[in-house]
Amino acid sequence: MRPSLREPRDSDPAISPSSPSSRSSRTAPSRRGVLAGLGLAAGGAVLSGCASPAVAGIVGTGPGKDTLQFWSLLGGADGIVMQGMVDQYKKTHPNVKQQTVTLGWGDPYYTKLSLAVIGNHPPDVGIAHLTRARILAKAGLLDPIAESDLERNGLRITDFNPVAVQMATINGKLYAVPLDTHVQTVFYNTKICKQAGLLKPDGTLVDLDSRDRFTEAALESKKVTKQWGFGIGVQDPVISWRQFQGFYSQAGGQVVADQGTKVVLDDDKAGEVIDFITGLTLHKGAVPSTASSGAVFNAFAAGTLGLFIDGDWDISAFKAAKTPFDMTRFPQLFGSVPTDYKVQADSHSLVLPRNSGRSRQRLDTTLQFIKSIISQSLTWGGGGHIPAYLPTDRSEAYKKLKPNSNYAASARHAAYDPDAWYSGSGSHFESVVGGYLSAAFTGQSSVSAALKNMRRDLNRLAKTKSPLKSA
Repeated sequence: MRPSLREPRDSDPAISPSSPSSRSSRTAPSRRGVLAGLGLAAGGAVLSGCASPAVAGIVGTGPGKDTLQFWSLLGGADGIVMQGMVDQYKKTHPNVKQQTVTLGWGDPYYTKLSLAVIGNHPPDVGIAHLTRARILAKAGLLDPIAESDLERNGLRITDFNPVAVQMATINGKLYAVPLDTHVQTVFYNTKICKQAGLLKPDGTLVDLDSRDRFTEAALESKKVTKQWGFGIGVQDPVISWRQFQGFYSQAGGQVVADQGTKVVLDDDKAGEVIDFITGLTLHKGAVPSTASSGAVFNAFAAGTLGLFIDGDWDISAFKAAKTPFDMTRFPQLFGSVPTDYKVQADSHSLVLPRNSGRSRQRLDTTLQFIKSIISQSLTWGGGGHIPAYLPTDRSEAYKKLKPNSNYAASARHAAYDPDAWYSGSGSHFESVVGGYLSAAFTGQSSVSAALKNMRRDLNRLAKTKSPLKSA
């Protein structure tokens, strides 16, 4: 059975780009308009679930006045680590009643968080991907966080990864405290790669920073495994998008601009990236085109695959499987080395759902909770994600944390999903665009057809009026 330790990849059953709904030009969004804009409206399904603390904000009860409520979407290994960090907060703050609510990753979480705010019973603090936090903030569903309030509670914004801080800032206001950056990485089986002659004298992987080297490494690995060379889950639309976004960003490409209202897809650059990956899957057989993402994941976990690209969160699963592996950063195959280096990424962050009745005392209690979580960034970094808190990222303790710190510098080169109301982690955008990419990578579509379909649906999304008000 495939280990259940990976970050889930729920996709939004949101607005169909092939049939964009008409929207009025009202200033304030309606309840359904906000949910649609967040990629969360899914008919009656938004209220599914048992009446439990997880939906307290929706049914109108909310957290008690003397209870600090924290909402999270973290499952698997991430969820276990986060709960341990929350337990540590409880030990050091015995006088604070604290309640943690964990909801399903992606759609269910962001739907219920939005409804809790709209229903005026939000949690005190929540987890949000930065790509989604921007959307929530622009919908008026988050409160900005003043630097003076952070500093009063022992945190300075200059102590965080500036790339993540920039993503968390809109119109000069901070709307999230970054916890990490999670990136695509290269996992490599040390036994197989040694047999394939792919290790340097110090035992680390040879340089993969060119298309020729990458292809050669994949083919050498395949000679040893007699199966696959480089595992990439190209049958999965979201994974296909993540690979494309990394390489296409290295080439200097953008997909949309002007907050998603303008399509700027560069057919030449995008075609070059798609051609290269398609060459690996269909022509050289170096990357499996017929196996699911689960199959290649399991092959690496079982020790029968030499090289594998996926998110850094897989580290816990491979440790649990006792796979002989190490890690290095996502390769640079496009642009100039190293000046154009990029890697697809997102960041978990801590946000303050909008609450007009939040007192200064409750704000300080909430920020003390955030400080406690941030202060445990070394613990969080153990699960694979790169700490956004620079005192941890630069510490000797983190540098000694292997293989985690091997790819830590990638956080400064994060290529986040496009800034658009229909974009972000787990969004319909990723699924639609990734679906066309996956079709090309697996031979179900030509490169030209994939680009044509991407452009068509992106244009429909770009022309669909956003229901979100400006933050």
